[in-house]
Amino acid sequence: MRTEIKINHLGGVMVEGATLVAWLKHEGEVVTKGEKVVTVETRKITADVVSPADGILKQRFAAGERVDIEEVIGTIE
Repeated sequence: MRTEIKINHLGGVMVEGATLVAWLKHEGEVVTKGEKVVTVETRKITADVVSPADGILKQRFAAGERVDIEEVIGTIE
C-alpha cells in the first residue's frame, strides 16, 4: 500500500509553500511511522516532517526544491 508524504500547514497562516532543506532518510531506505524523514523551511519556521507509515521511502523532489502546501513530496511503499 502506498502512503503519501505531504507538506501540511506548519502553523499560523501558511499561504506559501516550503523549501525541502534536507532529506534525513535516503531514497529506498526503510522507515518507520513517526520517524523524521525530511526537514522543510518556510519564511518563518523550520520543521521536520515524519513518516506517516512504515515502509520504503520514495522521494519525488530533491533537497533545495520548493514545494506547495499539500503537495506530495514522497511516498512510503
